[in-house]
Amino acid sequence: MVKMQKFNTFKEFNKVIGRGEDKLKKFHAARGNIDNFRRVIHAIFDKSVYQKCVDELKIVHEELSAFEKDLKIFYTENARFFTGIMNQYIKSYMKYIHAAVNVSEKRLILQQLILDIKVNKIMKEYQSEIPAMIENINKSYDQCRLYVVSFNQVAEKIKSILPNQITRSRNMAASGKQNYKERKHIIMRKEMDEYEKYEADCEKIRKDNDKLLEKFEAWLQKLKLKNKTIRAHFQNVDLYINDFLLYDDAVEAKDGALDIGMFLGYWFIKKTTWASPAQIRKNAASLKKFYTFLFEKKMIDKQELDDLKAIIKEEMPEWIATMKRYDDQSITDMGEVWGL
Repeated sequence: MVKMQKFNTFKEFNKVIGRGEDKLKKFHAARGNIDNFRRVIHAIFDKSVYQKCVDELKIVHEELSAFEKDLKIFYTENARFFTGIMNQYIKSYMKYIHAAVNVSEKRLILQQLILDIKVNKIMKEYQSEIPAMIENINKSYDQCRLYVVSFNQVAEKIKSILPNQITRSRNMAASGKQNYKERKHIIMRKEMDEYEKYEADCEKIRKDNDKLLEKFEAWLQKLKLKNKTIRAHFQNVDLYINDFLLYDDAVEAKDGALDIGMFLGYWFIKKTTWASPAQIRKNAASLKKFYTFLFEKKMIDKQELDDLKAIIKEEMPEWIATMKRYDDQSITDMGEVWGL
C-alpha cells in the first residue's frame, strides 16, 4: 500500500504538470496580446486597451504565482519520492514555472507603469525607463525558454534510460501534448516495475526490525526504566523504523539516523493525529536512545550518533514552531506553516 502511494504521487505530479500547462498557455497568450500592441506603446494612447492588458496580466500573474506556491507545497510534501533523475525532472519544472512567474511580474510592473504615465501625465519622467525595462523582460523570457529546454532534456534523458519501456514513443509526433503523455507513460511503467522489489525489501526489513526492537526493549530494561517509559520508547521507534523509513523507500533502521529532521519537522506533524510539541520532544528522546543502542551494537558509527544529536539540538525550536503554526487555525496558508 505504501508503494502504491508513491505510484499515485507520480500520477498526481503528471496532473500537476497538466494544470501548469494550462496556466502557462494563458501566460503566453496574454504575453502575445501585449506584443501585438508593439510593446504596449500603442496602449499609451488608449487607456481602455491598456487597462485590459493590465487586468489580463494581473490575473495570469496571480494564477501562476498561486500555482508556483502549490507546486512548492506538493514538492515539500513528496520530496522523498523525487530522487535521482526524477528530482532533476521536478526541479527543472519548478525553475521553469518560477521563471514564468518572474516574467509575468516584470511585464505587469511595466504595464502598470505605462498606465501611470497615461493617467498622471508624467510620461517624460518615465519614458527613458521603458526601453531598459523591456530589454530586461526579454532577457528574463530568454532565461525562461532555457528552462523549458532543460526540462525537455531531462524528459529525453528519462526516455533514453528506459527505452524498452516506451512502447509508443516512436509513433508519437513531437507536440507538447504528446510529449507530456510520453513522460507520463515512462514514469508509470517505471514505478510499476519497481513495485514488487520494493514490497519484498520492506518485508525483509520489517522482519529484521522486529528482532531489532526486541533487543532494544531488552536494552531499555537493563537501564531500569519504568515499563510505561519502555513501552513509549518502543512505540515511538516502531513508528519511525516501520512506518516513516518505509513510507516511500526501503530504508533500514541503521541508515535512517539523519532522516529525523524530515520526520519530526514535517512527517510526524502532518501524518499523526497525536502530534504536539510534547510528543515531538518525546519522540526525539526515544530516537536518541535507539540510535545510542545501535551505536553500542556497532551498527552505526559515533559520527552518525553525534550528527543525530546535533540535528535534534539545532532543529528542535523550528520543529516546535512548525507544530504550533500547524495547530494555529488562523493560519490558512500551508506555505506559511512549512516556512515556504
